[in-house]
Amino acid sequence: MNSGIERAIAPLRSDAVVRIARGVFSLSSLNVLGQALNFFITIPLAFLYGPSSFARFALFAVLALLISRIATFRLEEIIKFEERPGKAASTVFYLALAISVPVSVFNPLLGICVAAMSVCNICIMLLTARKRYNLIGYGNIARFVAIALLQLALVGFPEGLIAGFAAGYCLTAVAFALLARFRLEAPDTSVIGRNWRFSAVRLPAVVVHFLSTLVPLSIINARSPAAEAGSYALADRLIGGAATIVTLSIEYVLFGELDRHNAHRAIGPVLIGMCLLTLALPAVALLSHGLWADLLPVAWQGGDAILIVLSTTFASWVAYSVLTRLAIIVNATPIALAASATIFAVRTVPLLAGLALVHALTAVAVGQILVTIGFGLALEYRRLHRNDA
Repeated sequence: MNSGIERAIAPLRSDAVVRIARGVFSLSSLNVLGQALNFFITIPLAFLYGPSSFARFALFAVLALLISRIATFRLEEIIKFEERPGKAASTVFYLALAISVPVSVFNPLLGICVAAMSVCNICIMLLTARKRYNLIGYGNIARFVAIALLQLALVGFPEGLIAGFAAGYCLTAVAFALLARFRLEAPDTSVIGRNWRFSAVRLPAVVVHFLSTLVPLSIINARSPAAEAGSYALADRLIGGAATIVTLSIEYVLFGELDRHNAHRAIGPVLIGMCLLTLALPAVALLSHGLWADLLPVAWQGGDAILIVLSTTFASWVAYSVLTRLAIIVNATPIALAASATIFAVRTVPLLAGLALVHALTAVAVGQILVTIGFGLALEYRRLHRNDA
């Protein structure tokens, strides 16, 4: 019996697991600090600007994130596999520039923000290739601080949230470029030629994922009162930000360790620990229900119910994001794309059905959890089926 237990826990003792766990802890600690700053400043900023301004800002931020992912075609993820990472990074940058410049013609702030986000993503992958996870954490803290300070400085301007966000990302792009020692080189089109298939299978799922946030925001902004639209945008941003720091901390480190022989052994322990931790958030939201309702200004009344409903999606967002990464690793991208499309339908159809917002969001939360469970079961079925074959 003891030998069976020892065999079961043996993978947890491998050097790869220790490296990944140490990296996740280091990066998570810095990201948690930065996200904590962002969390505590987001609420007063939202109250200072009001629900209408905050809802418009949330829409702008998601749109900028979506276009920045399209602008690089997700090719920044192959930088670490290239013999000359610097040249590959420069090639991806020029590709992003070719997209962001036309966007700037229609919306200068949006185009600038897309370019800055692209630089940040490229530099993060350069640092990941060098296993400099702590520098990624420092850069993210700088981003949160810069954006928050600029948005606070612009209180009183109708679009101060958007302008501060764009300017903060520009400063962060400069900081990341210095941390990664990013130097522009002549582009190498063969980088695109060698990796276009990766982009073709990776990009659709990412685009659908961001549309799953962008479209509901657009629907609620168009159909709901300002208080509900702002409350949804605030709750979605807080919960999405918390889910992002957990997901990215795991993905950056795991992605950086993929060439290590035993790295796959850490996937199970990481996912189990993540699920146990994320289940706590809905309980915290329920316990703080009365406090949150008392803190909300009159213009934001009703936001406490929306926050509680959306908090139940936190665990599923984290699990879904990590499962998407695993699906790509094991070459199960069609399953990931099907899951993304289903999530998109689940998050939009109830909002178009004419239900009260809280009821529609409850249907969204339940559907999202069920789809994520189905996603995981589909990947497991595929693995077992292949093993049998």
